[in-house]
Amino acid sequence: MGVDLESLSEATSGAIGSLLSTMILYPLDTCKTKYQAEVRAHGQRKYRHLSDVLWEALSNGQILSLYQGLGTKNLQSFISQFVYFYGYSYFKRLYLGKSGFKRIGTKANLIIAAAAGACTAVVTQPLDTASSRMQTSAFGKSKGLWQTLTEGTWSDAFDGLGISLLLTSNPAIQYTVFDQLKQRHLKGKENAADKGSSVEALSALSAFVLGAISKSAATFITYPAIRCKVMIQAADSNDDGSKKGEPKSRKTVPAVVRVIWRREGLLGFFKGLQAQILKTVLSSALLLMIKEKISRSTWVLMLAIRRYLLLTRGRLKTPKLAGQCPASAERIRSLVKMMSGNYTSIDNQKVSGSVPSVPDPGLSGKFSDSNLQTFPPPNAHGKISGGSHPPRDADDTFSKPSSGSDEPQQSGWLRTFTIAAYKPYFDIDTTDVLERIKDSLFPFRGTFSEKTAGNPDLYGPFWICTTLIFVAASIGTFVTYIAHKLQKKEWDYDINLVTWSAGVFYGYVTIVPLGLYVILKYFSAPSGLVQLFCLYGYSLFIFIPALCLSIIPLEIFRWVIAGVGGFMSASFVALNLRAHIMSAGERWFLIVAIFLLQLALSVILKLYLFTVTV
Repeated sequence: MGVDLESLSEATSGAIGSLLSTMILYPLDTCKTKYQAEVRAHGQRKYRHLSDVLWEALSNGQILSLYQGLGTKNLQSFISQFVYFYGYSYFKRLYLGKSGFKRIGTKANLIIAAAAGACTAVVTQPLDTASSRMQTSAFGKSKGLWQTLTEGTWSDAFDGLGISLLLTSNPAIQYTVFDQLKQRHLKGKENAADKGSSVEALSALSAFVLGAISKSAATFITYPAIRCKVMIQAADSNDDGSKKGEPKSRKTVPAVVRVIWRREGLLGFFKGLQAQILKTVLSSALLLMIKEKISRSTWVLMLAIRRYLLLTRGRLKTPKLAGQCPASAERIRSLVKMMSGNYTSIDNQKVSGSVPSVPDPGLSGKFSDSNLQTFPPPNAHGKISGGSHPPRDADDTFSKPSSGSDEPQQSGWLRTFTIAAYKPYFDIDTTDVLERIKDSLFPFRGTFSEKTAGNPDLYGPFWICTTLIFVAASIGTFVTYIAHKLQKKEWDYDINLVTWSAGVFYGYVTIVPLGLYVILKYFSAPSGLVQLFCLYGYSLFIFIPALCLSIIPLEIFRWVIAGVGGFMSASFVALNLRAHIMSAGERWFLIVAIFLLQLALSVILKLYLFTVTV
């Protein structure tokens, strides 16, 4: 039996997209899970709000504990998305082959999606249970995967499987709501339009809004089951004050329902709903956006492996494949021709179409020509001109060595995992670094992106973050020591200050540019990933002198310093990204969001680095 390259490509790209989406949103997921798992009377609650979970981690110096169980969650997420996308693609091809239809209907699609979801739930349920137990454990006391799974019986590893199978109905609910909203929306537009005109399709914005609303509605309807599942899988140590035999009695759905009803009432079944909707919508959006961007690269990698086997072993033959699946054979011939250096026009929908759980066969979006993507991009659309050199992609960071380089010609994103790929970004003169630091201190020029477009560096951002970590730890320790001595109180060094600072600065300068890069690519705005890392790294330099000035024991002065530093840093980032964002249209909300996010960082630094408590 031949290898189903399309199913394998969809499964791999979906799994990688899920992996990145899970890592970005994991702290929110941990807070949500711990908040959902707590069941107490109103006056005895440990977490009255979702933010209380975050404040507990911050106040105890356990910020990194928000990532406890991340490895297990990533493994579960990767396997589940791989199994789902592979199963969905395989079942769809099997259905089309057996039925003889050219396209899949709505009802059949829902059945196939439910079948793929059921297979995924059965395969990954032990990992899902272990992940929930790790997340709901006390901060800093999470156990390993093997120890978590072996604490109970083998059947305990499948706690909540019945609810997981029940939740496979979520796509059907989502599609039903979406279809009703779509019909009402189109009917309203037809009534508002002139006579004789009809509206047959949703716009991209309307489809996005209706999709988010329908997903939220489906989550709302199934949320009581979601919370019961979390409580069944939660670590027993969270049930403070309960009897030893009580956790076992709560491993069934009826027992959990009784406990929620007795202690929290009807509203208890919807505790944490807002966080669940936020996490679900963001996760789905990130998953599909990332999957779309890497799907083409996955196809090329799969075909490169097949081409290698054809040339060396001859085990997979194109004629045989052509007889079994002419469409796949035609696609392979086109892509292999492209890989040999001769680009051809390839149907983007066939190469990297996503596999949503509830597609609408009658839905089509209207986009302007500038937003349509082809592979490879035609002419110089979405590219950055480089003088006399041919245009290059804005995100073509690791595609090939620079001209005149003696590095081996490795193509695609594989070079990302080689040291040689990062060498040019650390080869920069000290004078250039100082000049870029100077630009970051004068944010209103807005010329930083132009100066670094041809030569962005990672040297400056790396050392700025590292310096910030030690400055924050040393200044914070010194100020706290002086405050204790002045009041003649005993002082102990807090090593968690270094850990907290490292997590904040390295995490912020890595995760935020990565997420912004995905958003800008979604809006077809030209941007380079390394250039974003460079911009955000230098934007943090202003906090080094601000931290040094926080030695002055005047609270109002520290607030002013933190506010001025945050405003300058936010202005520096927003003004330098304005040209990139505006090139994709009037996206003012992105500029405002970037500015506010940078200000939020300064507020967090003020509360936990500029504030001295004795």
